[in-house]
Amino acid sequence: MANISTRGFIQTDNNVMIGGLIYLGGPGLTKVVVRGIGPSLAAQNIANALKDPVLELKDANGATVEANDNWAQSSQAAAIQAAGLQPSDPAECAIMRTGLPLGSYTAILKGVNGTGVGVVEVYIFQ
Repeated sequence: MANISTRGFIQTDNNVMIGGLIYLGGPGLTKVVVRGIGPSLAAQNIANALKDPVLELKDANGATVEANDNWAQSSQAAAIQAAGLQPSDPAECAIMRTGLPLGSYTAILKGVNGTGVGVVEVYIFQ
């Protein structure tokens, strides 16, 4: 498994968090999970956590590959839980892709209604 993450203050308009990744593939059915974390940061004593994050995964052309708001309500919730990568708060975001085409991607994390500290995480595993 490989993982990378970043934390920062998310504002409005163009002042969102942007995490880039280059997916080079892997053997077999390699999975990619991208998570947007906010509300659960408050339990870790991080002030001003982003209350309601929304996550978009875009390809190199800027096209939206997938978006998520509230991972527990997504069609991918069972697969994300089976991988053990479910966010601890249902208001957080998660996207899971198997067989993602090789290439460059951008994960964009923003607040539905507000600003705050958030985390973008990317996991690649089999």
